[in-house]
Amino acid sequence: MFYYKITLAYKGTAYFGWQAQSVDTTHEIKPTVQGVVQNALRKVAKYRDCSLSATSRTDAGVHAKGQVAKIGLETEMSAERLYMALNAQLPDDIQITHCEKCDKQFNPHSFATSKEYHYYFSPYELSNPALSDIADCIFCRVVENHPHRERFDKMVDGCQLFVGSHDFHNFCNKDKNISSTVRTVTSCDIHPAHFGPLCNELYYIRICGNGFLRYMVRYIVGALFEVFKGTLELDDIKRALASQQPKKITLKARAKGLHLIGIE
Repeated sequence: MFYYKITLAYKGTAYFGWQAQSVDTTHEIKPTVQGVVQNALRKVAKYRDCSLSATSRTDAGVHAKGQVAKIGLETEMSAERLYMALNAQLPDDIQITHCEKCDKQFNPHSFATSKEYHYYFSPYELSNPALSDIADCIFCRVVENHPHRERFDKMVDGCQLFVGSHDFHNFCNKDKNISSTVRTVTSCDIHPAHFGPLCNELYYIRICGNGFLRYMVRYIVGALFEVFKGTLELDDIKRALASQQPKKITLKARAKGLHLIGIE
């Protein structure tokens, strides 16, 4: 077999996450990103043996700019030819952005040392339909009782509570295959998103870490949104990080604002 490392970008709106739901991806009832790429790869490989595995299993509706995957082919071809051939077979909402040869030993999942996610949002209702499935809004009547800037600054302060090594048991979904819910967040902050005339006030929460639990980023963002709305205080987050609690302190943010930006 011959092996290749690829980087993919995709808009996840039409897909039920990255991971294929069955071995037969040709007849997926719920289309997945992996299934679509696998089908394109089979055509490029002329239906000879081929394989595809990725670093991160993004959820339904989540987007990616820097998903990393490994391809195995029975027949050797140049990285440039594979890059062009795959993109010719893929739909407009999935594209290969980089392709290079790699060793058999390369494992996109276990070799990952850090990941970066962005969550795009606006404090106001999104009036531009171009952004409706790639960003979220946290507009709420509760906000009317709290000055926008004061609540926004408090949300910025809340970001720093998640930085460091913590037990994120209260900010993830249970997974019987995970032995520990301790993870390290290396940075969590808020930046303006420069979308020009598409939206006057759009931001993104940037979260980087050595690994993330299921829905962990969305629960963190959900908590920060509740801080903005005034329904959650910073002390509530501190307590949730300090000890495991029977109930979540917040709902998880919607998938559509989440983007996997890059993987080291």
